[in-house]
Amino acid sequence: MFRLQALEHLRAGRPQVALSILQSELLQQPADAQGWFLLGACHDALNDYRAAAIAFSRSLALNPANIEAQLAYMSVLRASGDLANALMASQKALAGSSDDPRLLYAAALCYDDVGRVEEALAHYEAALRRAPGMEDALHNRGLLLSRLGRLEEAESNQRRYVEAHPGAARAHAGLADMLIAQRRFAAKEIARRPSSLRRFPRPGLRPGAAPFRPADRPVRLAIRVRSCSSCFASACSSFFSAFTAALIDFCQDIQIPFE
Repeated sequence: MFRLQALEHLRAGRPQVALSILQSELLQQPADAQGWFLLGACHDALNDYRAAAIAFSRSLALNPANIEAQLAYMSVLRASGDLANALMASQKALAGSSDDPRLLYAAALCYDDVGRVEEALAHYEAALRRAPGMEDALHNRGLLLSRLGRLEEAESNQRRYVEAHPGAARAHAGLADMLIAQRRFAAKEIARRPSSLRRFPRPGLRPGAAPFRPADRPVRLAIRVRSCSSCFASACSSFFSAFTAALIDFCQDIQIPFE
């Protein structure tokens, strides 16, 4: 009964109330694995990641096969900056259930955190073999390939992502950025996006680049600004005319209506 009350408070956005209930009851019932799991979720909601990790570890000590607790434990360890222990937890979890795509994906994130990128890619690929449509695995695999400068592989990943999730804005945005990074962007290269996605922010995948925005498109101008005010005004007018033309051209290229 106390777990249900705590869960209701947690779902209602009152993690501190849920925490008080659970702490009191767990003093009397310390062997309650589900209670420790809920306590970890409360600490997580309060951004107390170290306390959450302790609670999830207590839950796992009582029920080592609980995949949800394993995933939550890795997540809060990563959030607290304890990357080495997060990786160890992922390896231990996979030793008991190596075929679960969620654990494989979580392990990929942990390997990526510590710079073991080839092992991260191998775990992303293993997760996708078991769950080909896993969106987060497709997205993060593309980010990693892009960061490594392996643009052709990253583009192939994004095309796969678009095919699996045609309504995902970040899939189309990633593909556009891959093509831009390789200097062969054209409207025909990108599947037509639903109109509802055309104004979504587009996360950048270009190596070392910030998210791509229309203003990033090169506008090469040769403006000689003289000291007289009339020349300065003329130069400003030329600049904004050229910029507007470039912006309209860009929006038409990627099928965004310019209003």
